Amino acid sequence: MRLFALSLQLNVLVFCALCVQAHPGHGHFSNERRLPVGSFCGYSPIKCESGSKCVKFGYISRCVRYVADGAHCNKRFQSCLEGAKCTTQGICVRHAALNEPCSPPGAVCAGSGIDCVGPEGKKLCKKPKALGESCSDSYSVCSDGLHCEGTGKHAICVKVVAENEACLLPTTVCASGLHCVGPSKNTKCKKPKAVGESCSDPYWVCQDGLTCSGTGKNALCVKTAVEHEPCSLPSTVCAAGLHCVGPSGGTKCKKPQAAGESCAGVFLRCGEGTECNDTGVDAICLTIIQENEPCENRFDICVDGLTCAGPTGRRQCRKPKLVGESCADPHWVCELGLDCVGSGKDKICVKVASENEACNPPATVCIDGLGCVGPRNKKKCKAPKGLGESCADPYWVCADGLYCTRYAGKAICLK
Repeated sequence: MRLFALSLQLNVLVFCALCVQAHPGHGHFSNERRLPVGSFCGYSPIKCESGSKCVKFGYISRCVRYVADGAHCNKRFQSCLEGAKCTTQGICVRHAALNEPCSPPGAVCAGSGIDCVGPEGKKLCKKPKALGESCSDSYSVCSDGLHCEGTGKHAICVKVVAENEACLLPTTVCASGLHCVGPSKNTKCKKPKAVGESCSDPYWVCQDGLTCSGTGKNALCVKTAVEHEPCSLPSTVCAAGLHCVGPSGGTKCKKPQAAGESCAGVFLRCGEGTECNDTGVDAICLTIIQENEPCENRFDICVDGLTCAGPTGRRQCRKPKLVGESCADPHWVCELGLDCVGSGKDKICVKVASENEACNPPATVCIDGLGCVGPRNKKKCKAPKGLGESCADPYWVCADGLYCTRYAGKAICLK
């Protein structure tokens, strides 16, 4: 009670002193005067100065200064704005409700299950999004254990799963460093395989920079080598568009040679659709031409079994004609060992037989100077008999202007 009485007396004395200062010699008070910060104000009709308010401390009231949200409030005669509180850290903090501003450090979201999110200086209190909900706007935050996956309007909250766990899209994604792989509707999160490790199972995925090479159980993750790099090891393959060429143990990845370029070297190989025409120092790559396609270029070569034939400027790769087939068109070419005989549309490919060889016309004819003679279906190419020679055997034929005649009991060729 003594302390209360002393406080009351002190406030009254201050009050009287202020009254005298405000209007000496007058019996009324002015509302123009304001009490400075720190002044006693409990029983004074004079208000605290602008930006401050009268706050009671036990039995004593004093003018204290308002402190903005986020500012320090640990000094004497300071007070947070209405609705904010001075924390144990000495900062004025306002507790914001759902959808209210909450930019730190001056405001925090009230209650559990609400997060302060959004652009800096424009944050709002928002409820975290659930699995599968959109997280496309700047005020979205996914619930604990979820992750915002996707871009633009397609971003949604997904579950982050660990190694060997199912990762069925679109509401699950693998943790960092893992890949979602495997058969459709049975995918799992797997760690990428290192160089030399097997990639034969359905859940394989090689590390960045590696490629799965091989078939079946022999498939391995291999390094992809660029041009000029070695490719001798089984765990190394050349990048797309390159070939592993060179001597055993010293192979390198090289670009294929184009048509007309040299292929005379251990590191030179013709590209797809071309082939090397030789093995010497003058070897070059030639373009392989298919049937009925033009073969005019000097670096063209017909595919095996075809021959480049026809008039200049219209040459094509054609299949050689067989015995008895027509050779009347401009792109004809008879098979090796055959000749095109006849005229006009009746020209055909025939076999040309030498002396004593079979000659069954029209498929087989004798070379110039020989006659096809003998019994039916057993004819042979024979040289005509000269004057006085015997024509008694079944394969006789007399030379032009001679006839087979019996003379002195013998068949001979005579005029």
